[in-house]
This record gives sequence, C-alpha cells and structure tokens, in this order.
Amino acid sequence: MTTVPRLTITQDNEFWFNAVREGRLEIQRCSDCHTLRHPPGPACPVCRSFEWD
Repeated sequence: MTTVPRLTITQDNEFWFNAVREGRLEIQRCSDCHTLRHPPGPACPVCRSFEWD
C-alpha cells in the first residue's frame, strides 16, 4: 500500500486551496516577468522574483 503525503498549506499556496474550495482554478503569476507557475511557490523559477499575483 502506498502512502500519499499530506498536503501542506502555506501562505504561498493558500489562495489556490481557497479558490478550489469555491470551485475556481487559479494560477500564480510572477509580477515581474509574468511567468505562470504551478504548483505555487515563494519564488519565480525563471527570474527568482518573490512578487506574484
């Protein structure tokens, strides 16, 4: 039997879980280079910015 790890809700991904509960899908976007990123994270993998919307 495979154990599935528990999901961890952080300040970086909480918006995503809240949107899913409301039946919406949202994706994090870097405010500096406009790269879409999923799963949500603290820094942009392209430009390393910590700014997102």
